[in-house]
Amino acid sequence: MEIQVQISKDYTSAFINVSVEEGEENSILNVPLLEKALSDEGIVVGIKKDVLNDICENKRFNQKILVAEYIEPQVGNDARVEIIKKPKKSSEVTPVKKENDEIDYYSPREGFITYVRKDETIAIKYPPTRGKPGQNVLGRVIPGKFGKEIYLDSFKGSNSKIAGDKLIAKSDGVISLKALQVNVESIYRINDNIGRNTGSIDIPKEIDITLMIQGDIQRGFSVKCHKLYVSGCIEDAKIDCNFLKVKSGIVGVGDNPIEADYISVGFINGERKVIGKIVTVLREISSGAQVMAELVKAYTIQGTSVTAKDAIWTDYINGKNTIMVGIDYKAKMEHDELSIKIAEISEPLEELRNVSYAGAKRMKQLKELSKLNPKHPLLQKELPKILEIKEKLGKFEKLNDTLNKRREECEKEIYAEGEPFLIVRSGFSKDTSSETMVEPDTIIFLKEHSTKVYESSRGGLYYISKYGVSSTTRYNTRELKDRFNKFVERTEEEIKKGFE
Repeated sequence: MEIQVQISKDYTSAFINVSVEEGEENSILNVPLLEKALSDEGIVVGIKKDVLNDICENKRFNQKILVAEYIEPQVGNDARVEIIKKPKKSSEVTPVKKENDEIDYYSPREGFITYVRKDETIAIKYPPTRGKPGQNVLGRVIPGKFGKEIYLDSFKGSNSKIAGDKLIAKSDGVISLKALQVNVESIYRINDNIGRNTGSIDIPKEIDITLMIQGDIQRGFSVKCHKLYVSGCIEDAKIDCNFLKVKSGIVGVGDNPIEADYISVGFINGERKVIGKIVTVLREISSGAQVMAELVKAYTIQGTSVTAKDAIWTDYINGKNTIMVGIDYKAKMEHDELSIKIAEISEPLEELRNVSYAGAKRMKQLKELSKLNPKHPLLQKELPKILEIKEKLGKFEKLNDTLNKRREECEKEIYAEGEPFLIVRSGFSKDTSSETMVEPDTIIFLKEHSTKVYESSRGGLYYISKYGVSSTTRYNTRELKDRFNKFVERTEEEIKKGFE
């Protein structure tokens, strides 16, 4: 009887052949003999003891039988790419739910727009890993296998670039996915109204993204972004951006302000507050709107209030208006707000003063009482009340002084430097926007000077002279345009500095 051991060339398997000659079939064969034969050949891994038992019990002679196999090395995890800024599917974007389970349609919705800043990481590639090692039948280590590789090139879309194992944004923009590709787009279009279907939009103004709305921005909603283009109208909605262009108009009434550096709009109609640096209105500003800017250009100003730091350029002024030029609208707004606060606290302040005066008289009486009986119950009862009123009055007096001081500072800042002017090219005429005919009734302020227009006239150039507000119908249009454009250039430079 001979025990023959054979090892495969790659050392992944081992075989035993127990060869016997005729008459040796009853030879003694046991597992330890077979194990020793394997050990003598250096085989220590993957030995199949059940097979060895089978060979011995069933006397499987003169057969090549597999008795040991290697431990196969495992394959590691495949490489993967994690998109950090992955936009949600439209079905995943839902309105905000309040604590009482009430649906809030007005707040911005998480994931509605996914944006990035320049050089921000969009995706990270994690390399493949090596799996656990194996062993051949001789006990030698077989290294584990790496998972499948993947390359970031497959994910690189428009305005994105590869930096090592990261995909980063080449510019500010909104993330969009097309198959595997990750794109960074500077323009984001919403083919709907800003309303219950979208919620409000809140994108930091310093991120250079242009938001294009194909419909309206509806009442009660808000939009904040860098550039905003609206094909329809802006209703009573709050707008805060750097550049605003509205193809139709700004309408309605309400306290929500429209604020932007550049504003270009078809018309402004209704008691809305529109605040900017350069405001251009292609048609009319009307029906109680309040426009405040450094420069205002409009075809018609009608039944409204317009304040400009440098100049107003218009063709017509109709009906009843208040026109102010040479007024720093920011200082004036702060001055007006401070005046309201001062008025609000004036009545309670006066009441506290009267109560405090009565308390001071009462204090004298209590001091006399304390000389007679320092522990008198009246002292313990009334003295804390008087001291509390005195402390409260001190706080109100301090607040009143602070507000008045700042208001005085604003008064000094209200009147802008330079030579402001108002140009009314075609004149003051009757208001034909309604069925009734209304005669012109416009007060014009140039810095601290004022005049009133109450009859139809040809209009002209209004400027400050030694007599206050003066006007003339003889002016050089080209020269005025040059002056106006210089104001525009200066304001544009200020806006650019703000973006640096």
